[in-house]
Amino acid sequence: MHVIAPKCGLSNFMWVIILGCTVLRKYESSQEGHEGGCQPTHGVRESGAADICMAGSKRGEIIHAFSVLHGASAVHQAVTMLKSILFSQGQFNGQLPECSTHWILHRDTNCDHRSPSPRQYLNMHWVVDKGSRGLVFDLVKRWNQSHTLQIILYPYENYLKQIGRARTKHYAGYSAMMKLMAPYILDSNVQKVIVLDVDLLFNDDIKELWKYFNQFQPGEAIGAVCEQSGECQESCSSQAVPPQGINTGVMLLDVSELRAKEWRKMWWTELNRAKENEDPLWQIDQGLVNKVLWNRTYMYHRLPCEWNIQVHTDSEAGCCPVYWDEAETSEVSCRQTSSKPQSINSVRIVHFNIKNKPEDRATNHSDSEDFGSGLKPLTILQLRNRFARVYSSFRRLPLHCFF
Repeated sequence: MHVIAPKCGLSNFMWVIILGCTVLRKYESSQEGHEGGCQPTHGVRESGAADICMAGSKRGEIIHAFSVLHGASAVHQAVTMLKSILFSQGQFNGQLPECSTHWILHRDTNCDHRSPSPRQYLNMHWVVDKGSRGLVFDLVKRWNQSHTLQIILYPYENYLKQIGRARTKHYAGYSAMMKLMAPYILDSNVQKVIVLDVDLLFNDDIKELWKYFNQFQPGEAIGAVCEQSGECQESCSSQAVPPQGINTGVMLLDVSELRAKEWRKMWWTELNRAKENEDPLWQIDQGLVNKVLWNRTYMYHRLPCEWNIQVHTDSEAGCCPVYWDEAETSEVSCRQTSSKPQSINSVRIVHFNIKNKPEDRATNHSDSEDFGSGLKPLTILQLRNRFARVYSSFRRLPLHCFF
């Protein structure tokens, strides 16, 4: 590594935030395992150079997550989601006055003190439009405590023309299709990635989700949860591709497998068919992924439904009954004092897949509200309200509360 010149601003090169000012750095290509003069770093950088290696780390130990951020609202949602990820890893300092959440535990939970889980390196790959890139830097430029987190930015405009054009009535528009380009946007050194919509909140450690890659069988390349709508309780528990399809808000992609299978050709073929049939693709990226999987069922790996609890319609609660027991995971591990039904699990990720997001609403929820409904299955309305309150709490917490 050698430093070319210190600056403050944006460039087509890679930038690393250091104490509020960026330093332009050029990195030599690193080999597998990061041997030979690897330099540890953290922060935010733009794509365009080799992977940054981290001290004591092998590339296989880094969790990669990919999201598309188009507009200021998406940026704020992504940062809030990131806070929930770090919180669920125990990377949270609740001792500071400004970091207090005052979340109330329910009476039928019992909590024991425990240490945070071991840190795991996390690379957040964010495709960001030009108008929002400065906002990302403004939000995180003074946040230099996390030595295990790195945010890599990719120019949205550079990839927009590569996804083609299709009629869509989905509120996410063409930014949703950008997720399909993840295998080609990411560096070839990245072999696996978790694709995440930004309207998510984590309630479990992301490394537990990453572990499902170890269960992939030969040929499997896409891990996902069923689309939770209609009569889906039985099909959501099946290992086969669900009749109603999968939800693409949370996906585990074996990108090396997808590249080898010519993934872009697969979904491009389905896109052209949609154009020929004048199909408006109500669920633009999801519709294409499902069409691919229905024709190639061997590529699908089922994820447990609690890793993508969707709140779009009232019928979804029966698809995957869950409870949401919220506690400060940096300090306590909560368990039920009495036995719970086998069919009810704790929610891992909640997906607010509705057009009107909490970020876009003028809501102000009190942290002192009782978050605990205990270990009873929640209705969709309860899940929506809980999401809005937890989101509001994370949104207000300063970034320096997380490390």
